[in-house]
Amino acid sequence: MAVDTEFHAERRHEPDLYLVQVHQAGEPTALIDPRALQDLAPLGQALSDCQVLVHGGERDLQLLVRHAGLDPRHVTDTQVLAGCTGLGFPRRLEDLRAELLDAPAPEHRTGLSDWRRRPLGPDQLAYAAADVRQLPELADRLLARAAPARLALAQGATRELVDRWLTPPVPSDLWRRLPAARVLDHRERQRLRHLTAWRHGQAQARNLSPWNVASDRVLVDVARRAPRTVASLGANRLMPKGLLKRSGEELVRLVHEAPDVPLRPLASTPPARAFQAALQAWAHGLEARSGVASGLVMPPWRLDLLVADWVQGQPCENVPAWLEEFSGEELRMWTAGQATLRVTRSAGLAPDY
Repeated sequence: MAVDTEFHAERRHEPDLYLVQVHQAGEPTALIDPRALQDLAPLGQALSDCQVLVHGGERDLQLLVRHAGLDPRHVTDTQVLAGCTGLGFPRRLEDLRAELLDAPAPEHRTGLSDWRRRPLGPDQLAYAAADVRQLPELADRLLARAAPARLALAQGATRELVDRWLTPPVPSDLWRRLPAARVLDHRERQRLRHLTAWRHGQAQARNLSPWNVASDRVLVDVARRAPRTVASLGANRLMPKGLLKRSGEELVRLVHEAPDVPLRPLASTPPARAFQAALQAWAHGLEARSGVASGLVMPPWRLDLLVADWVQGQPCENVPAWLEEFSGEELRMWTAGQATLRVTRSAGLAPDY
C-alpha cells in the first residue's frame, strides 16, 4: 500500500498533518482529509497489516504513527531501494520516476502550497495523487534491478532507518549536531549540551522549531562567553531582543548550572578529523565498487559514533547487522590498520590487504 502525506512543518516542532494519500496497484487512489475524519485509528490499524510503501518516508511514518497509531512492521522505501541498487541516495521521487518510468515532471509544483485550504484546488489534488499512484510501479522496477542479497540489504537498511525515525532524539546528545561544537573546549561543550537540551524542551512545549526558540549561532555564543548577567548576555548585537526579554535570566542561569559530565569525543583534533575524512572516503569507494550509496553506509550519526570509538581506542562496534554482513569485515580490517586504501581510476578507492 503506497502512502504519502502533506503537512506543514515550518516553525513547528510537530508538523501539522493535512492530507494522507493511499494507493494500491490497480485500485483508485484515496485522498484522506484528517481534518474531516478526525479519527484516523482505523486507517492506522489497516495499514499496520500491510506492506507500507513510501519514498523518503521519515515524516510520513512519524505522522501516521502519531495521528493514526500506525505500527510500521513492514516498510519498503523506494529511496532506500534506489540507494542499494546503484542509483544514489537520497534521490528525489520525480527524478526516479523520470529515469525508470519515463514519467514527465508535473506541470505544477504545488508541494509547498497551502495544504490548510479547503477545498483543495485541482492542481493540489493531482499533485498529491501523483506522489503515490506510481510508487508501486517504481518499486517493481527497483526490485527487478535488485539481486536477492541487495534486497535483503535494503530491507535491513530500511529497518534501521525506521527505528531511528521513530525513536525520539536524546536531548543531551543534540549538541553534537552543531558543526561549531567541534571548535569549543570541553567546558564550553558542556554548556552547549545543557543549552541545546533546554532548547529542545522549549520547542516541544511551545510547538516551535528549535531554530525559532534560539538559533545555533546564539547557543554557541552563549556557551562560549558564559555571560553572568542579562546585560552581558545582550552585549552581542546579534542576540534577539525577544529571546533576551523572554529567556535572558534563564539562559544566564543555564550556562552556570551546566553539569560537569563526561562527553563522547568529537572529531576535533587533526588525527580525528583525518580518520573521519578517511571513513567518508572508504564509504564513497565502497559505493563506486558496489553501488550501495555512501549515504546509507556512512550517514552522519554513524560517522560520529565510529569516530568517537576510534578516538577512545575502542573496537568498531557501532555497525548494524545489515552493514556488518555486507562490509563489516572490510571496515573492521581497515579501521584496525590491517588494510590500507588505494586509489584507482576505474574503481575509486579500494582496500589493499
